[in-house]
Amino acid sequence: MKIFHIFFGVIFILFAALQYNDPDPAVWMAVYLGSAFLCFLSVFHQKSYFFRKFYLIWGIFTSIWAIFQWPPVWEGLGDSMKTVNNELARESLGLFICSLIAILQYIIIIRKKIS
Repeated sequence: MKIFHIFFGVIFILFAALQYNDPDPAVWMAVYLGSAFLCFLSVFHQKSYFFRKFYLIWGIFTSIWAIFQWPPVWEGLGDSMKTVNNELARESLGLFICSLIAILQYIIIIRKKIS
């Protein structure tokens, strides 16, 4: 499971690096770096079970944000930022990815404690 966490930690750092040309880069860099931090926390911190609530809270927070970020009209992701709906679609899908990984990490930690 360490490979899973390291892989997604690196992916989230790359996602954060790609936000430099976004209209609001600080927000999205913070989101992706927060997800990366949680990935690396589960690798390097032996008592991740103590922090399990952070994973659940982050997963719920990013899920709710992704729902509110969803574009009013789905125009796809597009190959460039043609419309605001393309930008909203990309942002909401990025948040859903953050949410999915955080919730999976939460489940892994809980299962590890039960076993």
